[in-house]
Amino acid sequence: MRYEGTISVWIGSRNFGFITPHNDSQRLFLHKTKIKSGQPLVGARVTYEINPIREGANPNAIDVEIVGGAL
Repeated sequence: MRYEGTISVWIGSRNFGFITPHNDSQRLFLHKTKIKSGQPLVGARVTYEINPIREGANPNAIDVEIVGGAL
């Protein structure tokens, strides 16, 4: 299932950031290697899937596509 959200934090020097889902649930970890297309910028709209959560781990986004530029 694909979800929609916005990149709320991006730390380019470390190649990771966080996505805030549009349904206001818990934000998701995003690593640059999980981005299929587009340039990660704060405020960019994205679609993504959620990696199955391992016990004790935070959820993270996979198969991320950037569909809109930063606001």
